[in-house]
Amino acid sequence: MITIPTPVKTANIRFENVIVDYSKNVRLVEKYDVEKLQEDISQTGLRNPLVVVDRGDKKYEVLQGFRRAMAISNIRTKTPDRFVEIPAVIYGRETTDAECTAIMLDHANVKSLGDFEMYLSVKKMLAAGYTEDEIGAAHGKSRGWAQDRRILARQPSFVEDEWRKKALGEKCANVTTKDIRALDTLNTSTGGTSASPSKEYIDAWGKITSAETKVKEPTSRTRKAILEQIQRTKNSEKIRQALRWAAGEEVGITDLDTKD
Repeated sequence: MITIPTPVKTANIRFENVIVDYSKNVRLVEKYDVEKLQEDISQTGLRNPLVVVDRGDKKYEVLQGFRRAMAISNIRTKTPDRFVEIPAVIYGRETTDAECTAIMLDHANVKSLGDFEMYLSVKKMLAAGYTEDEIGAAHGKSRGWAQDRRILARQPSFVEDEWRKKALGEKCANVTTKDIRALDTLNTSTGGTSASPSKEYIDAWGKITSAETKVKEPTSRTRKAILEQIQRTKNSEKIRQALRWAAGEEVGITDLDTKD
């Protein structure tokens, strides 16, 4: 396992020098109520500092605190004189990419992530050199579960895009883990790659995604659980997603959520 290094210091840095690459965040920012966080920060200040890595030339890249950074950016768009400087925990320039990934995932608490967010963390862990056994254990899943995510990670980007749509509660293709395995084998055997899938792969993908999307009908017990969740949460986006699912709205990539 990758060892997390010790931060160099905690200090105030200029927000204009902060680099935020949201593609590196394992959490889907779109799923969470950034407006509420923005209001809280605007009223009470930034209570939890950003965690950043020094990239040189007074530039700092965010490792933890993507939603906080987005909230501050939104505030500064309207009032640029606010949050000119912010507190930050700073890791040194010598911090490796693998160590940066470990720092991000240490904050994310991977077992609390949604299924697509877990997949994003798997991609980062694979790139950082974690084994499938280590990945499965970190997520409370089996090695086979990690293998399925490795297979998905090497598919063309449009396959991942469909799963992202599902995570955001949008209409998407009804693709299963079995489909992904078959597509992966087909692409490899016909000379395709992730960046340039074969014609046979494209044709097979078209047939799968053009099939009628199944509707998942929640049970009465599930509906009751959803209503109880809605009563507990103040997150408007989570409420909208729960209501869509409770209404039996179309879902996709079905069994990727349930396989262990």
